[in-house]
Amino acid sequence: EQQRRFGTLLASWNEAGGREGLLLVENVVAEVVAPLTKEHPVLLLVLDGMSAPVFHEILEDFAAREWFPIARESQPAVRPVLAALPSVTNISRQALFSGRLDASDRRGEPVAFREHPALAGVAVRGKPQLFLKGDLASPGQSFLNEAVREAIASPSPQVVAVLLNVVDDQLSAADQLEVQWRIETIRFLGPILEAAAQAGRFIVLTSDHGHIPDLNQTVKTVENPDGGDRYRNAGEKPAGAGELLLSGERIRAATGKEATIVACEETVRYAGKKAGYHGGASDLEVVIPLAVLAGRNDADESPLAAPGWWQWQDCLGERSDARPAPRRSKSKAPVLDELPLFAAAAAQPGPETVRSPAWLKGFLASAVFKQQAELMGRLAPREEQVTAFVTALEKRGNAVLLATLAPDLGIPPFRLRGLLSSMERLFNVDGYPVIAEDQETVRLDRKLLAKQFEIPV
Repeated sequence: EQQRRFGTLLASWNEAGGREGLLLVENVVAEVVAPLTKEHPVLLLVLDGMSAPVFHEILEDFAAREWFPIARESQPAVRPVLAALPSVTNISRQALFSGRLDASDRRGEPVAFREHPALAGVAVRGKPQLFLKGDLASPGQSFLNEAVREAIASPSPQVVAVLLNVVDDQLSAADQLEVQWRIETIRFLGPILEAAAQAGRFIVLTSDHGHIPDLNQTVKTVENPDGGDRYRNAGEKPAGAGELLLSGERIRAATGKEATIVACEETVRYAGKKAGYHGGASDLEVVIPLAVLAGRNDADESPLAAPGWWQWQDCLGERSDARPAPRRSKSKAPVLDELPLFAAAAAQPGPETVRSPAWLKGFLASAVFKQQAELMGRLAPREEQVTAFVTALEKRGNAVLLATLAPDLGIPPFRLRGLLSSMERLFNVDGYPVIAEDQETVRLDRKLLAKQFEIPV
């Protein structure tokens, strides 16, 4: 039902001109990347085919490596972007790198990105560079190409883009393989992040389109030799169940045709069975996630709430009231006014106010604590973070489940790993486990802490 309503709104929005109120894929470089270059060098990191669920999964891993979403100039830390339609690589990705929807544009993506009009002023500090799949490894080598690493690690050029095809490539794999999206499992991504940190770059993490996974409920409905997995020519057969006829200025610009038919429900496909598909008009395909990430020293501490569906266990047994599609006046151009994939989670109560333990003041004033903080430099947690962390552990008897610790601290779960890493470096003097993690439980050894920091038990 959500997919049908989303598709209906999307069709109306396209017919009305498709300009109002949304960040479009062809405007990402102009509206997000270019303004950031005034503050920092930027890495545009594009994971081709990354959907919102993949994005939220991998974002937790970024946080563990101390890359955090940041808000800038009233813009939220995470923004939805609308892909071009049909939501396929050769249309939407070209629009991302070139800054326009143009079916006649035959330039290669690196050339289109280098000549992007919004980056003309940036080119004086080195021409924008885009590295594709074939650029990332030298012939006969398995590690990141040194020229690519140097371009990212140097503050000049001011803008570097890297395309990773790992998600899109996986859609053609066997549907019995379930992938966990982690930085260490994506070739080259770890070294790319290290190089970006070396140059002090902001990272704009985004995609060109999303995808729907095959959950053994798709059916091939139409033979489609000239189309894609989820779109087909409008003249072959009228739109049927689970399909939409799309027309308008954006469709003409992207395809050179007056109209196209796309699948809007996840049960429809036009090709052989795969692990996943894209090209259609479902929310998972069309709503692209985007986040601006900064290293810990440049990030703010504003919390980032995942959408409500991300913690699906909490939603079991709940029923949502279905809302009919709103009637729209013909005199008023309809807009795509809801992007449900990024609906905010329900407000959660803040952390309970608990009195700090009496020994904490002496701990913070101890010479060993000050020495440890000085050794960590800018990476050291702030005193208020240490106070909240110790207080949360003390409240739970100095042993707390990871799942409980994040809400106790009032932070989103994806930030917890990075915080724990910093606390362990601060507390575990000479490697002694003052703080230890065991079977999803964090423990604080008070006696060992008193000994290592030379304070009363």
